[in-house]
Amino acid sequence: TIFWEFQNGPRPRLLLKVGERGDPIDLFEYCKVRPPHQLCEGTFKPFIRDVSAGMMFPKLRIRCTLVTRRVRPCIDSEAFTARANRLIWEQRKYTDLVVKTNDGHKVCCHRAFLLTSPVFAVELERWVKEPVEISVDGCHSVVEGMLEFLYTGQLSSQVDAAAVLPLAHRYQIDDLTSAALRRLLDALGPATIAAAARALRPLREEEGLRQAWAELCRRAGQEPSIVEALALAV
Repeated sequence: TIFWEFQNGPRPRLLLKVGERGDPIDLFEYCKVRPPHQLCEGTFKPFIRDVSAGMMFPKLRIRCTLVTRRVRPCIDSEAFTARANRLIWEQRKYTDLVVKTNDGHKVCCHRAFLLTSPVFAVELERWVKEPVEISVDGCHSVVEGMLEFLYTGQLSSQVDAAAVLPLAHRYQIDDLTSAALRRLLDALGPATIAAAARALRPLREEEGLRQAWAELCRRAGQEPSIVEALALAV
């Protein structure tokens, strides 16, 4: 009787034993491979050759054949989409929309990516055939950060979360609102409390933002340094 056993772990082992009293042989070690990265069509050829020649088990005659099947690698669709959208954003080719900011800059983009925002979607309905140029009341870096989020789903570390929060709320981009809130609360401290409070105060009665405002007030009340920084900013 031939016994097989696969042992998983940091150093996987594929053990073969002939009879209950036989000494086990680690095929991975015998064939000098480290799975899974070195497994290929020729991995077990030394073992098959030696067994077939009777070198390993003199009293046992085994005819061995090896059949391999190449498995098509799985594609991570979400990762592929994220990489593709990031590339589209960075290259900005074949754009069909210009967004003007309140400090005189223009950002070229693709109108299809702006449809995540219901406000943008309604505005773009008026410009079906003509070249589109719309205005957004925000500075260049913040507006561009909002547009980048619509492409990639990521809030750039260079974007001021307190400045982008009102824009995200105005254009009803809920995921961006959540991302900005998380960053504001995670970075809450004496240097950021004033900007965070100014951004959240006008929205404190909005559904879904009351809890964030309560969390900001709770955190601020627990740290004297934050209270002092907030008092000095008034």
